[in-house]
Amino acid sequence: MIVINGFSRKIPLTDDKGCATQWMQILGEQLKNLPAIVGTGSPVGIYPALEGRFYIDRTGAAGSKLWIKVADAVGGDLTQGWELA
Repeated sequence: MIVINGFSRKIPLTDDKGCATQWMQILGEQLKNLPAIVGTGSPVGIYPALEGRFYIDRTGAAGSKLWIKVADAVGGDLTQGWELA
C-alpha cells in the first residue's frame, strides 16, 4: 500500500490566484514517484491512471512489456490513453 503524505481535504491545493500551494507541490512530487503498475496483458480499458504513469506487462514479449499513460482520459475514461513505450 502506498501512503501519500501531506494531503488533507481541508488544506487548499491552490491559492486565491489559482497557483499551486506548497501542499499541492508536495502531493505532485509524491505522485510522480509512484511505482509502476504491474499486471498481465494490456492495461487499456483495465487500469485507470493519470498521464505519465508506467505499466509493466509481466507476460509481454520483448518490446511490448512497458506501457506509458500518454493521456489522462480519453472520452472521460481514465483506463484509456495507454501506449506501448
